Amino acid sequence: NGKEREKKKWNKLWSLLLSAALVLTLLPAVKVPSLAAAHPTVEEISIDKFDFSAAPYYKNGGKVGTATDYNVWYNAETGVLELKDFHGTDSPIWNQSALPLTIKVTGKNTLKIAVGDTASAIGIDSYYGELSFVGDGSLSVDITGGNPMCYAIGGKRVTVGDRVTMNISAQSKADVCGIYAVEGVRIKEKAAVNITSTGTGADYQGIAIFVDGGDDSGEIRFESERPTTIKLAGETGKFNYAVYNTVYVNQNPGALNNGNSNISFLGKGRVSIINTGKFYAAGIVSDSNLDGKPGEILLRGAGVEIRDCNDDIVNRYNKTPLNKADIIIKDNSKVTVVSDKEAGFFLSDRKGIVSAANGILIEDSEVSVTAVKGGLDVNWYYEHAANQSPYGIDIKGTSKVSLTGGENGENSYILAGNNRAVCDFDLLPGGWI
Repeated sequence: NGKEREKKKWNKLWSLLLSAALVLTLLPAVKVPSLAAAHPTVEEISIDKFDFSAAPYYKNGGKVGTATDYNVWYNAETGVLELKDFHGTDSPIWNQSALPLTIKVTGKNTLKIAVGDTASAIGIDSYYGELSFVGDGSLSVDITGGNPMCYAIGGKRVTVGDRVTMNISAQSKADVCGIYAVEGVRIKEKAAVNITSTGTGADYQGIAIFVDGGDDSGEIRFESERPTTIKLAGETGKFNYAVYNTVYVNQNPGALNNGNSNISFLGKGRVSIINTGKFYAAGIVSDSNLDGKPGEILLRGAGVEIRDCNDDIVNRYNKTPLNKADIIIKDNSKVTVVSDKEAGFFLSDRKGIVSAANGILIEDSEVSVTAVKGGLDVNWYYEHAANQSPYGIDIKGTSKVSLTGGENGENSYILAGNNRAVCDFDLLPGGWI
């Protein structure tokens, strides 16, 4: 069907990245490290074709630096690439190995990439290996253009930690992404991340944080003490997503299909999602077609705000229903959803917090949904199949739940269970709906 084709298209595009880059001479031939190697070699680190094997210190503009005067230093013994007041223009940073790379961010750093429609636009890439950001400085990546795709940060797994402040702006007529990973994204400790994703192409998609590794996908986790802000500014295109994690069946012989599409909010730092664009936008989407393995959207002691999206918090798992919640809001979490937009691609007439095949649990938390045709919903027909889970919607403890629907009458589903579900409202003094 159309939705599966769109999902496969994304995976195919990302998997073709390296071949496209090779053809366009953006990415030198990949070198296979020795079994004894623990970090990328100097030959496997590239910035604007600078030869780190000849000199480990890089000065802005591609000059050779010294141990006391540099803007980039790669220490091959530790696998740490330090950016120190680095300012690059059209100078992508590549890790060409399958080994992990740590980027230490010191001072104020900027990277601007602007290309036309004949090459992919990529900022910092560690496609084969893990990519971690540490330090107490700031890094701003501004990337525009690109074909068939554009993304600012990419890696097998991407982690932003320490006190790093990361600002990303990605804009393209092609598929555009702020942070893309194959096996997971993690924002932790005291990192602050701000992403603006702008799609301007009529036939493309924009995603701020995206995990798509086929059957190997892993968790997107927010656990920083500082805020994460995501702005969607799609002008045209097919779809725009703030946080999207997808996992699907690999039918090749021997495939383990052990991935997941979990999205977790565990930190004290508020996660804000704001749509300012003119086209369809979704807030948080978990999408698994592994039978019996729904992704889990979990908020534990977290704050999430979603404004002006067409769809808000959606778990799209739609295989065998289970007697469990796959959207869980607990431990003094606070969720605010506000939108006057009609529902979009995923839901024909539903908005707010929606589980397609299982249930929703709210416990000792605050939830406020003000949306046209929406509230809390497990009564959803997706791809001609109804939610058959007996779990329903549970609201427990000291939870405070406020649901406000639209003004257009019968299609404003405020609190919707399915015909098999048991909804349990077990509130303590101080809790209310």
